Parts: sequence; structure tokens; C-alpha cells
Amino acid sequence: VDEADKMLQMGFESQVTSILQNINPNRQSIMISATFGSRVEQSARKWLHHPIRIAVGRTGASSEHVQQHVMILPSIHAKQQWLLEMLPTFAPLGRTLVFCATKHMCDNLVDFIRANASKNSNIPVDSIHGDKHQSDRMKALKAFQKNKVIALIATDVAARGLDIDNVTAVVNFDPAKNIDAHVHRVGRAGRMSLKDSKQRQGVAYTLFTTNTKDNNNNKDADSANALMEAFYREGRDQSITDEWTRLAM
Repeated sequence: VDEADKMLQMGFESQVTSILQNINPNRQSIMISATFGSRVEQSARKWLHHPIRIAVGRTGASSEHVQQHVMILPSIHAKQQWLLEMLPTFAPLGRTLVFCATKHMCDNLVDFIRANASKNSNIPVDSIHGDKHQSDRMKALKAFQKNKVIALIATDVAARGLDIDNVTAVVNFDPAKNIDAHVHRVGRAGRMSLKDSKQRQGVAYTLFTTNTKDNNNNKDADSANALMEAFYREGRDQSITDEWTRLAM
């Protein structure tokens, strides 16, 4: 059962239970997820016989192979401009995944980059989200995998289940809705290479804005505080700036 926690969040517990009850009981069952909360553990005890838990690193923590940065910017436009300037820097290093909170923001960001990229800076981008037809999503993914698109702008539909090789940069244009979602987003970078089985390193940037009109009445402050607590737990507190602390207060 891959992405076991997401299966439960989406209400598929009864369906999974039914499937497991109707297949060979002498089977090997594996539940996999980067985040494994108490509800998943309860389901594991119900679904599996004498389960053994194997954890690589700290369960629920961000990948140690991804160097994380937090940017505090004054507005959405400043975030757009920052991304426009940084994408050409990321491109030579590998693929870039950009996460947005909404489908509308994904499409707006693609339009902004295409309209404002300079003639000397070729920045082919595309988006994937739930409102796009499956064929269009697959077309965008294939273009991304073939390096015809240097950045893929997506909702959390791309945070799980897509094992795209050589993603070296993740940008949380909008902060994740919770820390588990943040862990899955950041985990798209710094993965083992599919080609040579070598461990890759990655970077992740999370963008916050101080403009309350742009961040849903200071919703960014709540996200900034939650991420700061996660950084302290993971021993990344040396990256916490005074500006970030003020936003989180």
C-alpha cells in the first residue's frame, strides 16, 4: 500500500480493508509512506499480521539530502519575480518542481513566466493539476522528463507518487498546508538516481510573504511558525533568521 497515509486521508480505508480480506492471506504486505502517523499505525496493526516497522532516517522529517531555505518576500509579485530570476540558475543543475496551493495559481504563474521571460533567457515551463485532462498532464510530464520543460508548476498532485529522476530543486511558491505535505514536496528532490543508483543532493526554497492581503490574512505566519518548529526538531535551526521569526510571531 503505497502512500498509505494519503489513502486513509482520502477515505479509502474501507476499500483497502475489503481488498485485503479478499486476497490470499499468505501474502507479503507492505505499507509505505514518508510520513507515518498514529492513524496509519493503527491501520497497519489491523491490516497486517505481526508487522515489522522499518524506518530510514527520522520518520516524518524532511530529507537530509535536501538543503532547505526560507525566503521572506513583500508580495506575491515579489515571489513571482524571484522565481523568474532563479529558474535560469536552477536549470543547469537539473529539473525544478514548483508547488502552488491552487490550480488557478499554477496557471497564473505559468502565464507570468511565459510573458515576462527575457528573449535571452529561455524558460520553458508547464503545469499539472487536477483540472487538466489526463493526456495534458502526461504530455507535460513527458516534456519535463525529456528536459523540454525546465520547470513543472504543480499542485500537491505532484508531491506524491511521481518518481521523476534528477529533480534538484523544489520551490514552495505557496507553503504547504501542513508539515507532512511539506515533507512530501521537499522529498521530490535529493532522491536516488534511477540511472546510476547514486544519491543526489537537492535544494528547496519555501516562499512566504509579509503582505496579509496576499497571504490570506496572515496565513503565512501560521505556516512559518509550523515550519520553524519542524526546523528546530530536525536540527536546522541555524537557518532560522530574525525576519522569519518576526513573521512567525
